[in-house]
Amino acid sequence: MDRTVIARAYRRFTIRGFRGIDNLEIDRLAPINLLTGLNGAGKTSILEALFIHARPFAAPIADFDYGRGVQPRLRSPREAPWSSFFTRDDAKERVRFWGQNREQEWYVTLSRDARVSGSDPALVGTESDVREKISSLRVDLKIRDESQRRALDYYSDGSITAEPAPAEELLTFPFIRMSTGSPLNQSALAAMYTVLQESGRDDPVAELLRRIEPRLKRIFVWTDGRDSILHVDLGLGRSLPLPVVSDGLTRVAAAALSAAACAGGVLTIDEIENGVHVSILPEVWRGLALIADVFKTQIIATTHSRECTLAALEAVPSDRLMLHRVVRDKSGVRVQPYDSEMLETALSAGLAFR
Repeated sequence: MDRTVIARAYRRFTIRGFRGIDNLEIDRLAPINLLTGLNGAGKTSILEALFIHARPFAAPIADFDYGRGVQPRLRSPREAPWSSFFTRDDAKERVRFWGQNREQEWYVTLSRDARVSGSDPALVGTESDVREKISSLRVDLKIRDESQRRALDYYSDGSITAEPAPAEELLTFPFIRMSTGSPLNQSALAAMYTVLQESGRDDPVAELLRRIEPRLKRIFVWTDGRDSILHVDLGLGRSLPLPVVSDGLTRVAAAALSAAACAGGVLTIDEIENGVHVSILPEVWRGLALIADVFKTQIIATTHSRECTLAALEAVPSDRLMLHRVVRDKSGVRVQPYDSEMLETALSAGLAFR
């Protein structure tokens, strides 16, 4: 592993006015973090906020609701895809994110001009001249005394236009987001493994998969010249595509490869226990903690599972783990942090997960 990789792990993060979260501060973010809480508490929203804050000009903002299962055709054409980011239907409202890592702190602000009537100047005089601009979103990034902006416009025909991202962004570091609503990209996983294998850094990932599937003899990439997919040799006389062997093994491979691929950055995983049998969770956490340590990757994952949390507590070194319980009540959304010692006590006392 290239030891010159700089770890850009978050230490603190603040959300103002995003998806019903009026004011939320998260302190003491560790190398490995679990977010837990009741349904609707705001766990997934925190992961989305982190993505926008870390990659303000690269995050697929227009697709966030799609990742939650909301098809574009099921949304009113008068409603912009970023409307759900804002708590109130007020064009003056702002969404603000602030974060800090070891190197720096920075701000990202989302603002909008709702229901901006008028035709697209580029289409005046054409058949498409009748389309109406519904909403404009502005994404502002500020680091120290420097700032950058990007604008997106949404029209009544469902189309979106966006200004090009700045040629040289003030902020750039690796960030990968694994969401429950999006299928795994098998070609992307194959590409990640190829990079690791060619650089001789695939051992931690391969070892984790062997601990889960002892029959595993070899992992390799199969391609037809256009698409690629991971194949595994289980000693059956022929190789099999990884997703055919096991959905759980594929999800673990995706998490492990993503943790290695965003070296020095951040990996977020929504509902990390999905598709993974409870019996292998300790090995999963042990392997992910090792990969995160080797590649200097911060992991922030949500879970509804007590068993998943117990496995993390067992497998992850105590000085590298934090659990953040997200609570939504009449006063708003807040986070209760637990280090390993506090978490052990809270679990013994019956800490709620659902």
